[in-house]
Amino acid sequence: NQTRLFFFLQDAIENINPLPQIYTNTSNPEKIYVRVTNKISNCFSITDFNLVVNTLPEASIEFSKNTICTGDEVTIKFSGTPNATINYTNDPNAYDPKIQTVVLDDSGFFKLTMNPTSNTAFILKSATIQDENEIDYCKSTLNTIKIITVNQLPYAFITESTIINSGETAILYIYGTPNSIVTYTINEGQTETIFLN
Repeated sequence: NQTRLFFFLQDAIENINPLPQIYTNTSNPEKIYVRVTNKISNCFSITDFNLVVNTLPEASIEFSKNTICTGDEVTIKFSGTPNATINYTNDPNAYDPKIQTVVLDDSGFFKLTMNPTSNTAFILKSATIQDENEIDYCKSTLNTIKIITVNQLPYAFITESTIINSGETAILYIYGTPNSIVTYTINEGQTETIFLN
């Protein structure tokens, strides 16, 4: 690589073989030589800089459970490029959804827990890498959507108490969530099971 650097330096001195407008680096970082010429005097100086190409940050999201019941807790795990800042929203139906931010740790993970009460969609918007001054220098636009489905808790109730005479028949009506299974006891006796239509 020293030979390559020598030729790059010679090219800059001799003002030949300029780099193309679109240049693919051969090492990372790669030293680039620059010739700066005064158009009037034709005097020039040579300087150099290191071309550093950073890979675009990546991010993904997964849930501990994709389907839960109301009141259940779910863990949301963000993963991707270590120390990347992830911008996301989990309120896509709002007129102006609020962008929220998490920063992945040195291992590339961030976790949070929540108890959603309705279906909740997480949309990853972008992943960025920032320098020590918190200025973005690499950014990936994302459009990853994952949904937590929240099933409402089933319910059941019976008709109010009915007064009958001894030997008469009483009809008990049980209502509730369609297609659910209801278990009950009569006078704390044996557990009975019925299926609602």
